[in-house]
Amino acid sequence: MNSNKCIVVSCAHPAHSKGRCHKHYAAARAKGRVGFKEPCSMTMCPKLNYARGLCRPHYSREREKGFPSLPRCSKCSLAVLKQGLCPTHFKEARDEGREFLRCCLESCDRGVRGSNDLCETHRQREKRGLSLETPIREHLGPSGVGKWYPDSNGYIKRTVKREDGSTTVQLQHRHVMEEHLGRKLTRSENVHHKNGDKADNRIENLERWVVSQPAGQRIPDKIRFALELIELYGGDPNAYDEEYAPMKKEET
Repeated sequence: MNSNKCIVVSCAHPAHSKGRCHKHYAAARAKGRVGFKEPCSMTMCPKLNYARGLCRPHYSREREKGFPSLPRCSKCSLAVLKQGLCPTHFKEARDEGREFLRCCLESCDRGVRGSNDLCETHRQREKRGLSLETPIREHLGPSGVGKWYPDSNGYIKRTVKREDGSTTVQLQHRHVMEEHLGRKLTRSENVHHKNGDKADNRIENLERWVVSQPAGQRIPDKIRFALELIELYGGDPNAYDEEYAPMKKEET
């Protein structure tokens, strides 16, 4: 059960959903305000956040004054929107690449995904009304790579950290094939297990299937597609005899 209190200032009841108790959650939902997760930041104002931490009336007043109570953008004199930047410079930074945009919490160095100023983990916590101060459990080692584990479908996978601080899931059978080839697999290349055992990721048990196909059925389309395959895989089908050789039965 969530031990946090309702985000409505005058309420001492425990939070039920979206950071609100049962009563205030039902009231906010009835008014279509479930998405507004915090009250207005102005002292003694009971209204809910509309934008930039302010309710609609306070937002309108502050906007007319140029948001004097908000910090200034690090690149110009306009008010900050996110990440220490005004709306224009934040959009420019996001379009150029999000790798240098970090979660706005000082204790977190994860990259920002999407238009939020929080990393995905803290964004989900905020969405569910959970505390943002609770430390994130790290499942990764010092090198940014987690341990291999089986998922519910029988595949072996692990979590790895990207350069921007976010994480992604890596499948072991694709990783083994990429290490064997010395290159990344293309989107059209799938890796199959010859013996049907998804946990058996020995290279001799793996083979590639290509799922791409020509855009049309005209002769020029087929020729172009064939030339692309030859450029990627070479023109000698016998070169793949070892990869597609059937698995040998183990002696008992």
